[in-house]
Amino acid sequence: LSFCRCASGRAQAEVTEWLVTAGWPVEPAGEVPEETVATTVGIAKFKALKKYYADYVGKLDKFTDDDAMKAYTREWAENACGVEGDAFKKLRERFCEWLCDVEEKYHKYGFDSKRHAELILGKSLTELATEVCLSQGGYFFTSGMDGSHNQLASRTKSRVVFLSIATIDFNIAYEREKLTTKRSEIYPRIKSIFEVAFRAARDQGVRNVSTIPVGLGQNTSTLGAKDVEHVANCYFRAQFELLSEEDWGFENYYINPRGYLSTARDILNRGLEVLGAYNNKKEGMYLRCNIVFHQKDAKFLAQKLADAGKAPAYINGSCYTALLQGRVGQYWEQGRNWNYTGEEDWAATSTGVLGDFSICGKVVFPDAPTERNMDRRPTDSQDDLNPLTPS
Repeated sequence: LSFCRCASGRAQAEVTEWLVTAGWPVEPAGEVPEETVATTVGIAKFKALKKYYADYVGKLDKFTDDDAMKAYTREWAENACGVEGDAFKKLRERFCEWLCDVEEKYHKYGFDSKRHAELILGKSLTELATEVCLSQGGYFFTSGMDGSHNQLASRTKSRVVFLSIATIDFNIAYEREKLTTKRSEIYPRIKSIFEVAFRAARDQGVRNVSTIPVGLGQNTSTLGAKDVEHVANCYFRAQFELLSEEDWGFENYYINPRGYLSTARDILNRGLEVLGAYNNKKEGMYLRCNIVFHQKDAKFLAQKLADAGKAPAYINGSCYTALLQGRVGQYWEQGRNWNYTGEEDWAATSTGVLGDFSICGKVVFPDAPTERNMDRRPTDSQDDLNPLTPS
């Protein structure tokens, strides 16, 4: 059970105390049995959910004063218990009708064939999200030096290209199971995530990229050490291989590997050996740019590069739900403590939040589908004016 909105800003002890009182067996973070899921308040088992539902709904007032959030959370809890509320039922029916319409009128939605439409519709939303990159030019509001961070500052001389990508969330059981059942598919999928981002960067004229080990933080928090090691290897290999396969127009690729510095360095050094994976010109595999490891703040580095006119990009690891719904920055408005991560900080301290569809949607896509008009699409001329590039 995630309290991400209801409990944001509340003391973890208070929430945990209620969970224990309600009968939920709460375990210390880090002990992650197969039948558990990560929550913002620890690790809680989803056993006998119906037994606790009544008490859970009765305690909603303790966590939020927002009537809309109370209604949403109550509806969600009913659905999780197998009690399908009217809102969910209507939404499911409408969504199924729309899917059928897409299959029958595939050309209208941009698919090449019915089989093409079925292939895409057969993917989960988490799978689709990792095939999308939202690129936009913008500015950070803050800077920092000598131990001071996020101090208000004037905008940089030139823009920073923000590249928002969704990495694989292994906290989701469906995704986590693939490490066992479809392990060989993990690497090519991770590689495709960065390929989309690199193509978007090239379209925006990026020459220098500043990034962190996106995908290796919260999204791997429920994995064991061996699985984390495998996923980390996939992420670094994917980036280095792409930088060796093709010239993306980059001069330097700056990456702060944080706790994975030795892993990243070992992979790169092995690849740079004679006839290694990243040093074999006969096979067309060689680094097309410099790779720079550092332990500085990736956001502030991007700003310094912008001030120097180096055409930088900053890679923003984004939640898949936020990216697909056009809600960049996820909980940037209300997020506190465990709900304020790199994505929230990026949105709260930059013009990146202007990419939120609720803010720019009607301006960028005046003819975008709405509840009243699901059939109209942006024209080519409108696309030319679009500062956001969903690649």
